[in-house]
Amino acid sequence: MDVRLPQVNHYAKHLLAWKPFHPVTLTTDLAGKDGELLFSAGTEFDDGMAAQLKQYFPDQLLSEWVNVEGSFDGESLFSALRSFFYDDPVLQELYEKRYHAPLLAKFCERVCADRQLAQHLWILHLSAPRIFERALFGAWFMVALLARLGDEAELYDGFVAGLVHDLGLLYLDPQVLIEGHNSDSDLWRAFIQHPEVGAEVITWFDEVSAPVVRAVKEHHEELDGTGFPQGKLAKQLAPLGRYLQLLDSLHAVYTKYFRPRARTLADVTPIVQMNHLCKPGQPAAELILLLREGMASQSCSVPENLMPILIGQVRARHFYIKQFVAQADVFLEQNQLAIANARFFALHNLLEHIAMAMKQSGLINDGYIRWLDQVEKEQLVHAYKEVEDVFLMMQEILYHIRRFTLQLRRFSEIEEKERTKLTAIWAPNKTIPLVAPTPAEPSQSMHQSLLGFTGTKEPELPPELESLWLAQVRQLRKR
Repeated sequence: MDVRLPQVNHYAKHLLAWKPFHPVTLTTDLAGKDGELLFSAGTEFDDGMAAQLKQYFPDQLLSEWVNVEGSFDGESLFSALRSFFYDDPVLQELYEKRYHAPLLAKFCERVCADRQLAQHLWILHLSAPRIFERALFGAWFMVALLARLGDEAELYDGFVAGLVHDLGLLYLDPQVLIEGHNSDSDLWRAFIQHPEVGAEVITWFDEVSAPVVRAVKEHHEELDGTGFPQGKLAKQLAPLGRYLQLLDSLHAVYTKYFRPRARTLADVTPIVQMNHLCKPGQPAAELILLLREGMASQSCSVPENLMPILIGQVRARHFYIKQFVAQADVFLEQNQLAIANARFFALHNLLEHIAMAMKQSGLINDGYIRWLDQVEKEQLVHAYKEVEDVFLMMQEILYHIRRFTLQLRRFSEIEEKERTKLTAIWAPNKTIPLVAPTPAEPSQSMHQSLLGFTGTKEPELPPELESLWLAQVRQLRKR
């Protein structure tokens, strides 16, 4: 879809908003279709010019025609990157341990050699500073994670992907930049367009390669097909987009929950570790190694008087997850035939990874529960931090369980007409019609399995723990 044309005025709004502080002027003389002079170089940008440029040059970005005073050059972009990391001691520690400054400075110069790209980053910096910081976070971590490849071209693609993956937000209603809008609102429906909008926009930039464009399109996709904008499945996704998705999640969890409470990036490791077990792949494995280079907190953030309640919640979650894994084993065995459907195959795969994650993590272990009994009875303060980490790991696994049951419910409610067709993985453009449904067919089996998954309710969080930051991490957005 061509998203530039109807959205271009939103970018103009950003230019006009900052014009009093950073003058915006035309870079060249512009003539109309009949050769008449429309505007002279140096003319100040205003609403009228924005409307006429859209009318006469509908297929081009405004940034091609205008200059914004103060836009980034290589030195100022690198300075912004360095300042962002040095403003946070936790980030500074990793920045200095993985020293890539000369390469990053070189990349910043190359990025800003593209005037349009530099201008978009400058406007993002002005209009959405938090999103710009996320871009800097992603760009640096991309280089740190991909450095093992030793290929400068791939490192540069990762760096650029980190910087530009949210530029599409500048072409949507500016209200989209305000966090916390309802997921059922028009703003949410606009927000989920930004990967494709951004991918369309960055095709105009000289310093952006095809792999970067694809990564921007896919940075909100999920392995099980529950992401957006296209709901792609695991094997349809390229690695660069998966890195972006993981780093965006890391940035959100760290800045929203961990940093305000003086927790470190290394403290996020339990969440990333469980994420890696549930959705295995190179990105999370590399990230875990990187995070462990930083310093972890040694103290538990939960007040000691609440530890018995927290331990009780860990026990309850242990029982619930153990029951879920047992049901998962039954489900995986009963629904083998349904994996010919690509969407169901993704759910099947997700469940398999969740079950495997729990078994490999050691959390489903009666011996660990006996250890918890000892921790509680003897008030082993030195073990409280470990209990907190286990709670966070369980919080992550419950997040994936909720996503799975939600998707299974949606899948099982497909109209009868759709349920009587299978889409073969080996022939995604063809469907295999089924005979009238029988009790042995996947749809009915799935309904029965769903009842099994929902038969045991997730343990309710005690009121005393509801206000703890731990309990807020990785809540599922309702849609």
